[in-house]
Amino acid sequence: MTGSLGQGPALAFGDTPVFSAILSSGRHAIVVAPGTLAEPVRFSGETVGGLTIPTALWKTFGPVATSQGGNAMRAVLQPSVGGIVSAAATGIFVSSEASEGWEPLARLTGNAPGLPGVTFSALGDPVLANDATNNGGLAFSGTLKGTGVLAANDASLWWQPKGGVVTLLAREGSQAPGCPSGASFKAFTSLAYAGGNSGPLFLGTLALGGGGVTSVNDIGVWGVDSTGALRLLFREGDSVQGKTLNLFNVLKSTVGSVGVTRAFNSQGQVTWLATFTDNTTSVMTTQVP
Repeated sequence: MTGSLGQGPALAFGDTPVFSAILSSGRHAIVVAPGTLAEPVRFSGETVGGLTIPTALWKTFGPVATSQGGNAMRAVLQPSVGGIVSAAATGIFVSSEASEGWEPLARLTGNAPGLPGVTFSALGDPVLANDATNNGGLAFSGTLKGTGVLAANDASLWWQPKGGVVTLLAREGSQAPGCPSGASFKAFTSLAYAGGNSGPLFLGTLALGGGGVTSVNDIGVWGVDSTGALRLLFREGDSVQGKTLNLFNVLKSTVGSVGVTRAFNSQGQVTWLATFTDNTTSVMTTQVP
């Protein structure tokens, strides 16, 4: 076993398989498997390290997202230790390849950047880009509460480009780019970070009624292009190769997490299965501009 976080070497997993686990002792751990032998490298009860909350202690670990530039995970800290209160014990934490500790990127009860009086009431597991251009870029989902937050606008997606700051990507109830005026986001199903010159991708559902949205055109995929702008990539009801898109299969998430790492590559290409209204199907590849 390597040293405790904040005291031992940096965690730079890169392409090494890594996962969180509960050991037979009941202790939570981050486990790496560089070969045939899996080895716990960090445990609950050890210090977080870093500059922000160095003496706080880990309680539980979520899935660890890794890249050549660093790591990210949603985790829970032990309350009443190192200045941690129960309401703010859950957060998203990041570590760079040069760091010996983890830094909080977002925490429950913490301010949602750019939204005065709004805080996070829940956080999803983060996803990372893993390519030379965007290595270290990150995205995550969050539920909001506070000033002006209602059930109709409390779901949100956030992203941090490599070397940038955490920025709102999309929010429930807001106008959906690439759609007629009045078409607004209702829900976000999955989230990915393709890499290359582009940013995050997500599968979203639109609210029925506004902007001509019906049950046959309410689902689409959006992505951040090379200029940093969010744009619609494709949507049910679109005309594709002279046919009307009935439904599609892409960016499927797993139970318990909206984060996905399939159906795209580091060149910003998204591969998806299209089914048309004439019942024909086709495998499509869309390039994020």
